[in-house]
Amino acid sequence: MKLIINFIHHSENHLREKCPEIRTFHNRVKKLEKFPYQTIIPDFTLHNLSLRFQLILDNEENIHRLNKTYRKKDHPTDVLTFVYDNDVVTQKNKLPDAEIYICDSIAHKQAEENHHSLVDELTLLAVHGILHGLGMDHESSPQERERMNVAENEILAFLNLPKTISLLTKTSNL
Repeated sequence: MKLIINFIHHSENHLREKCPEIRTFHNRVKKLEKFPYQTIIPDFTLHNLSLRFQLILDNEENIHRLNKTYRKKDHPTDVLTFVYDNDVVTQKNKLPDAEIYICDSIAHKQAEENHHSLVDELTLLAVHGILHGLGMDHESSPQERERMNVAENEILAFLNLPKTISLLTKTSNL
């Protein structure tokens, strides 16, 4: 399986002011394309297929609207993942298999609260969104939460980040 991640920045200028090391974030996410996801999701059987994810950094207003519309939760959140059931026809059209929306202002607040950099928080949220895009759901059961936590920590280790920034070990906007 090959993972391809494309970036869309709705709020890039705003983010550059808060996170001048945005290039580091891009490099980390590109490295995520090389992670061997089959090792953490053994039942994942897409051997030669490419999965296309779009990573969208967006503002609180849009994230709030999406969360209210699609999850019936009337508040903004840090990360949202939308998975699409694409078939062979749509794959020829290069449609994404998933979209991951990250709220830059919430990421900034959480980075400050958790005493790590914004680029670390953005990376963590991207990892979390990718795992949702690959079918993991920490809200479905305690066992799935633990499975997702282990996967998150393995990916963080792959990126040489400490597991202490793991999203599922914190009480956040999940």
